Amino acid sequence: MEAAAGTVQGRVLLVDSQPCLRGPLVVQLENAGLAVHVTDSAVEAVEYAAQCRPLLAVVDFDLPCGASGLRLAETLRRLHAVPTVFYTFTIHDQAEQASAAAGALRLLSKELPVEDVAAAIREVCRHIEDAAERERKSHEWGTLAKKENLFGIYVAAWQETPEQVKSCLVRFSRTHNLSLDRLADLQVDYQRAIAQLHQEYQAKIAALRPPELLALHRFHERQVRTPGSLSLISNTPALRASSGPIPS
Repeated sequence: MEAAAGTVQGRVLLVDSQPCLRGPLVVQLENAGLAVHVTDSAVEAVEYAAQCRPLLAVVDFDLPCGASGLRLAETLRRLHAVPTVFYTFTIHDQAEQASAAAGALRLLSKELPVEDVAAAIREVCRHIEDAAERERKSHEWGTLAKKENLFGIYVAAWQETPEQVKSCLVRFSRTHNLSLDRLADLQVDYQRAIAQLHQEYQAKIAALRPPELLALHRFHERQVRTPGSLSLISNTPALRASSGPIPS
């Protein structure tokens, strides 16, 4: 089923034993572009998570055959890094504490309108996908930050956004125990050193006298010219006036 514009994409595992409630919820989620796998078995839920790695598991506290939704949530998180939202009639202080202890992202009541439940699940999915994207970018920039010099970081970050450059430098400063102010000072020193080298190079080029430039020209031309033709260059007044012998 095609997703509406602006909706998230991903797999959701729904573990519930009440068809009258899960059916309308599945319709809402699929209309939002989510692929929903439904089961009332904790064992099947774990197997599905191992194979398909769903974005989110929506789990009831009470499952058939005495299975515990809390235990299932802990298993999914520990073995397969699948986060959980609890969807249950069991809403009280102890349930909220147990939900938080199991690492659940939300605790949703089955007494809520199904549209509200679906909207809450879609919002959680968006947050999960956004967090995954941030983690991916963080990993990429973490790789860049492993470079052992600031020049490498600045070159790699040259075409990136200011936020990405800042993130990269913050990570570098933490890794090397350097403050951002110190990094800024190092960058200024680096730019000053590069500018100085450039000025020294330009000064050396400007200091070359024309006879020396002719000698350099002769050195390269000797690779392609015959010995006889080189005499035309050596007879020029500028070259005769140059100090020091010309390499033969």
